[in-house]
Amino acid sequence: MAAMLIGVEPQPGSGDSVPRWLWTAGVAGMALALGAMLTLLALLTAGWNSPRPVGPPDWQVAGQSIVLEAPLGETVLHLLPWSGDDFALEAVAECLSGPSFNGLGLVFRAQDTEVYDVFAVGGDGYLAVLHFAGGVVTPLLPWQQFPHIRRGASENRLRLSCSQATCRFYVNDEYVDAVEYDATAGSIGVWATSPSDAQVTAAFTAIQVWEGVAPPSR
Repeated sequence: MAAMLIGVEPQPGSGDSVPRWLWTAGVAGMALALGAMLTLLALLTAGWNSPRPVGPPDWQVAGQSIVLEAPLGETVLHLLPWSGDDFALEAVAECLSGPSFNGLGLVFRAQDTEVYDVFAVGGDGYLAVLHFAGGVVTPLLPWQQFPHIRRGASENRLRLSCSQATCRFYVNDEYVDAVEYDATAGSIGVWATSPSDAQVTAAFTAIQVWEGVAPPSR
């Protein structure tokens, strides 16, 4: 006589079997976690990690680039005809010639060509926020490495957003850090510096300003 196999559903607590409700709950939890990860990835890809200003810029340097030449061991800046307090400033900086040990940046809170702040990056992968006053330089955010800086003769998109006495800084749409101020009003501009043994030529394009920018959630 042929043997007959009869299936018996495992019972809770019998051997190593897992209750059906626990298995179902585990599968559902894994599905929710996977969905959350995919949603976060989509948000990051869309720029959620670095909220960009909404709408067209309120002011821009259209159709041209600003080129600065910094002689050996010197710093140069070019102030632009715009000033304010709550705003976002963005530009693409590129080193056209010179060593990677340089500094290219955005000027803000400028009272004149002697008193101003600058958000600077170098072709060596470092960045800083510096305060200049009568030839004295005070680091507000000391020079430090940042992995999202494109090194050498490459373009870097720099952005700063100042609101409610706080300025936040971004490189290539990646958040860097924030600095607190008593006041953020002043003029804006672009900036370049060179080492003592070489001249640096830098170009700034796509210079844009958004006014009255609300502070991001971070």
